[in-house]
Amino acid sequence: MEISRPKATENVAEWIRRGGALPRRARSRWNGCCSPSNRIGCSTKKGDRGSSSRNVDQIVQQAFRSLPMLEARGMPLRTICLPVLGTGGHGLNAENVLRPILEGSQWALRILNSAHRVCFIEVNSDRAKQMSVAMDNVLGRVKIALAKGPLVDAVRAEITGQLKKLDAIGAEARDVAERLRKAISEGSRSADVGMAGRLLREFVVAQVLAPENIKKLTPFDTMQALRKHLIAEWVICYLNLLHAFGNEVAHHKTQNTHPPEIDGRDLAVCLFAIQRVLGFWTGLHVTK
Repeated sequence: MEISRPKATENVAEWIRRGGALPRRARSRWNGCCSPSNRIGCSTKKGDRGSSSRNVDQIVQQAFRSLPMLEARGMPLRTICLPVLGTGGHGLNAENVLRPILEGSQWALRILNSAHRVCFIEVNSDRAKQMSVAMDNVLGRVKIALAKGPLVDAVRAEITGQLKKLDAIGAEARDVAERLRKAISEGSRSADVGMAGRLLREFVVAQVLAPENIKKLTPFDTMQALRKHLIAEWVICYLNLLHAFGNEVAHHKTQNTHPPEIDGRDLAVCLFAIQRVLGFWTGLHVTK
């Protein structure tokens, strides 16, 4: 793994097209989610179109295991951006490669104190859609449409108005607002709604409990800490609901439960919980 600071005049599109395979001394610029001031990490281990899945697993694992060393050297890793390694010039199957990458991403988010987000980058829109489908298949995500009706439309409109207040709070709050806008837009997936709600929950909990590191808290510890801050019990219930829905849509597998999976009406409840948590946080922020 080589870490470099990109030049402002160069572009990362070719690197993404090739699935992350750059020459050793390559320099690139992230367009979109990563600032040109960020560093670029390049895997220096060579591969070919005949690379085995075991070999790919090792390369992906080595890439993620190097990140704590960077953090220890004082390099904050708030957002980690990467292509789906090996699916470009190496021609590897996306679903086979995504599993170790997702496992590595989850490991990094648990271990790294500064990391809050892992982004997967693809410059070709058709390939991006294929990657999205492959990711849903690997995670076993269900595809459920949000229930429609005047009540859901009213909640959506209320959330839209609240997001303007969230935008004014700061950069991190604006990131959450953008995810929520996508989640309530027409044609959004159940995963979009659930994960945006979970992101809102994590943001609000982190703000309320700051400077405590919420990554080290279990859900029960989080509830207890919120009670110590005199957060109302029903608001804690809304936050727990967002946590449950987020986990369900992100990691869903067929379950032996009754019912076995969420449906569109459950997602409407998730949407209402998002609206209530937004109302709680914007109101609390004003009174601080």
